[in-house]
Amino acid sequence: MTISNPASLVYSRGYNNRNYDYIYLEDHKLIDSLGEVIFDARSDNITDFRVVHSYTNFWGLESFGQPTEFRTVNQTDLPPKPQFTVKDNPNSEGDNNLIFWDKPTVNLMDTSFLNRERTRLLINYEYQTNDDYKIDNIFFDVYDDEGNHITHINEFYQNLFFRVTLPEKYNINSPEYDENRFIKFHITFSVSGDELPEDYIFEQQLAFDENYMSYRPQTLYLRGDPIENFSYSVYKKPYAGETFSLSSRVSGIIRETEDTINYINDIFRPIQRVIPEQQLYLIDTSIDAFYDKENRRPVTTHIFYSLVERKMSYYQQEVENLKMELDKVDSEEEKAHLQNQIDQYQLQLAMNEYEFMQEANQQPSDRARMRMIVRRRERELRTFQYKMVNSNGRGLFVETDVYEDNLGNKYFFPVPNWFDTERTTTLIATLIFGFLVYIMVKRAKQGKDMYIRPIAGIEEIDNAIGRATEMGRPILFNPGLDGISVVSTLAGLAILGRVAKKAAEYDTKLIVPCRDFIVTPIAQEIVKEAHYEAGRPDTFDKNSVFFLASQQFAFVAGVSGIMIREKCATNFYMGAYYAEALIMTEVGNTVGAIQIAGTDAITQVPFFITTCDYTLIGEELYGAAAYLGREPMMMATLKATDAMKILILTSIIIGSILSTAQLTFFIDLFPGE
Repeated sequence: MTISNPASLVYSRGYNNRNYDYIYLEDHKLIDSLGEVIFDARSDNITDFRVVHSYTNFWGLESFGQPTEFRTVNQTDLPPKPQFTVKDNPNSEGDNNLIFWDKPTVNLMDTSFLNRERTRLLINYEYQTNDDYKIDNIFFDVYDDEGNHITHINEFYQNLFFRVTLPEKYNINSPEYDENRFIKFHITFSVSGDELPEDYIFEQQLAFDENYMSYRPQTLYLRGDPIENFSYSVYKKPYAGETFSLSSRVSGIIRETEDTINYINDIFRPIQRVIPEQQLYLIDTSIDAFYDKENRRPVTTHIFYSLVERKMSYYQQEVENLKMELDKVDSEEEKAHLQNQIDQYQLQLAMNEYEFMQEANQQPSDRARMRMIVRRRERELRTFQYKMVNSNGRGLFVETDVYEDNLGNKYFFPVPNWFDTERTTTLIATLIFGFLVYIMVKRAKQGKDMYIRPIAGIEEIDNAIGRATEMGRPILFNPGLDGISVVSTLAGLAILGRVAKKAAEYDTKLIVPCRDFIVTPIAQEIVKEAHYEAGRPDTFDKNSVFFLASQQFAFVAGVSGIMIREKCATNFYMGAYYAEALIMTEVGNTVGAIQIAGTDAITQVPFFITTCDYTLIGEELYGAAAYLGREPMMMATLKATDAMKILILTSIIIGSILSTAQLTFFIDLFPGE
C-alpha cells in the first residue's frame, strides 16, 4: 500500500555539511536562515498549522513523522550563548587550534564499596576546565536522602577519587537499610583568577543499581538544568571558502576542544593524457595560488613560469583574434558566444595582474617562485574562522557570532612551536642528569673510587662458572627471547661477554641458543671476541652459538632438551622472558644446575626468584655489565643514575610533605601524566 504525504512542502534542503538549520517567524511568515520567505501562513494564529518532518532517500521513497504543533519560544527559553576563545595551541606542532569556553565542570563517574557493610565508598570523578580557569579546590558537600549533611570534602589535589563514610542507615545489615536510598552531592569550585558566581553549584545524586551492585551516578544538574542534554558544536569556515562546516561536537560537560588542521602533504592531479610510445603521463600543471576574497574566486597559475609566459601570450593573441572576429559577425547569439570566450581569456590574463603574482613571477627560479606561492597557499588553506552553537537537546539552540580577538583578527592559523612548555620539567631533569654524568665521568678519569653495592647474583657468576668447570659439564647462556632492539637483550649480551671470557679462561664449554636470527651473529661475535681476549682463540667453536627456533614454545622445548642431553651445570637467563620462563627454570632444576636469571619483565620476576638460585631484578640487569667490567666510564654513568634516583626520591618526599599541608605548588611543577 502506498501512503502519500498529506502535507504541503514549504521548505527543504539537500545533504550538506551543515548539521543545523533554523526557521523563524516574522509577521506570520516563515523565514529561513538566509532571510528568504519560505511560507506565508496568511493567518492570525500560526498554531492553526501543523508541522510534518519528512525524509526522501535516493530512490524517491519518503517517510514522515507525526504532525507537531508550533511552539512559541522566547529569548529566555534559549540556552546561554557560550563566550568562547580561539587561539593557537601553544604546545602543538602547528596542526591544531584550541577552542575553549565557559566555566569548569565536574561530575561523578563511578563508585565501589570498600567494606562489606557498604558504608565506605570510593568515588571516582572527573573535571573539565580550560585556560581561563585554574582549579585550586573542588568542594564536595555530601547529603543523605533526607537532606542531612554527611561530610564536606576538599579536593585540594585533584587525584580524581575520594572516600566517603556513609551513616549507619546505609549499612546493609541495618534495620533501616533501604536500597532506594540515595546520596546527594553539591559540588563547587575555588579557582584562580575570576571568581565564579555564587549560584555556580553542580548537583548530582548516587542511586543504588542492582545490575552493578553499587551506587551509580545520576544526571548532573547546574542551576536546575541537566548538563547531559546540552551540547556544544564548533563550526569553522576556511579563508578560501564561504560556508561553515562542523569541526567538532562535544557534550555539555566539556569545556575545550582542539580543531585538528592537517598539513598539506600532497596535491592530487588526475592524468590528462597518456603517450604510450614515449612512456609519458601528462597532468595539469595548474595550481590555486591564493584566494581573492573581494571577487570570491581562486587565483590560479602554473608551477612552471615558462609555461605561464606561453599561456599569457596565447591568451593575449586569442583575445585579439576574437575581438577582430567579433566586429565581423552580426548575429547577437554569435556575439554573445564570442564575448564569453573573450571574458574567459581576459580572466586568465587578470590572474597575473595581482601584485602578489607579479612579485612571485619576478623570483629568480621556478623553485623560489613556487616556494613563495606555496607559503601563502598553505597558510590560506589552513586559516579558519570559528563560531559555536549551543543546543539544549530539545530543539532549542543559540548561535554565536564569528569569534574576533582583541586585535580584531577573525582568522586563525596554527603555528608550529619549537618547544612544549609542558615538558619543561623533563628538560630540567635531563640537564641535571647530564651534569651528574659529566661530574661522575670527570671523577672517574681522575681515578676516584666508584663504589657500587654488591649484587649477589653478579658476585656468584664466577663461582657458577667455576662449578661447571669442576664438574666438567657445560654452561648454558640464554640471551632472552626478544630482538636486538630491546634494552634487556643488549644488557644480556653485555653479560654474555663476561661469562664467555671466564668460560674461555677455564676452557669450559659454553652453549648459547638464540631465538632471534639477528641476535645470533652478534652473540657469535661476542663469544669469539671473548675467546681472543682470554688468549684462547683456538677454543672458540662457532657452532656453540646457534639459532634454535623462532617460535616461543618450540624454542623452550629445544632449550629444555639441550639442558637434559648436555646435563648443563650452570644456566644463565639474561634478557626478556614471557610465559616460557617457569618451564625452562624447572627443567634446569631437574638436572641439578645452578641458575642465575636477570630480567626487566616484572611478570616473570616472581618465577625466577622461586626457581633460580640468584635473580637480577629490573635495573640490576642493566648495571651488571658496568659492575662486572668495572670500566670507569660505565661506572660513572651508573653512579649518575643512582644520584638521579636520590634526587627523584627527595622530590617525592618533599611533595608528600607539602601536599599533606595542602600546598600543591610543588606537585604542579611536574607533568600530570
